[in-house]
Amino acid sequence: MVSIEFAAKPGRLFPGICLFGETDIANPWDPLPYPETADGNQNQTYYGVGLIMTMWESIEFEFARLYSILVGDEPDGVLMREYGQPRIFRERLKNLNDKAEIFFVTRCDQILEGDYWRIATAAKGFSSRRNEIAHGIVMNVSGIGYFQQRMPHLRKGEIQTIVVPPFQTLRFHDDVGMPLYAYNSEQMEWLAAQMFEVVNSTRNIRKRLVGLNS
Repeated sequence: MVSIEFAAKPGRLFPGICLFGETDIANPWDPLPYPETADGNQNQTYYGVGLIMTMWESIEFEFARLYSILVGDEPDGVLMREYGQPRIFRERLKNLNDKAEIFFVTRCDQILEGDYWRIATAAKGFSSRRNEIAHGIVMNVSGIGYFQQRMPHLRKGEIQTIVVPPFQTLRFHDDVGMPLYAYNSEQMEWLAAQMFEVVNSTRNIRKRLVGLNS
């Protein structure tokens, strides 16, 4: 399994395009193709889910620290909690973007501002992948015909787990009720590594913002 530290690439945000099967993805937060294989151990799948959830909360924590700087507080000041007041990420990000726009009007740094908007765009994209996994379930799909057809390397008669949306979440299924996404642990580990680059880059931006304030 990939370690969290593997993802740390200081100064480079998403340096390459990952290839899954024969499908290139333009951005690391774009929807991934259906996996060709499932996990032979459900603990691998649960590990991947936990990794994504932890990486997402790390992004939110670093955004809260960034918010604190943008409004003139210390990096770990009490105003961090103001970032967390809106109940959904879309509203929290809007507030953060509003504060960033005000900040860069008075402290012009086009390179730093561009770096900020890159991480904001990335986080918005990754929030969709996080939501898919957070609202999915770990399921053994080895005996289900749809997945046998969709996943060429599925091993029938064995434990084969992936994350899929539960049937009652209509927005995550097509018109005939088939799930629009699925993740195995390899894909979730890769996503977590890309998300950690957002964490790392946000830390870097926060330190540079402190320099502008001093």
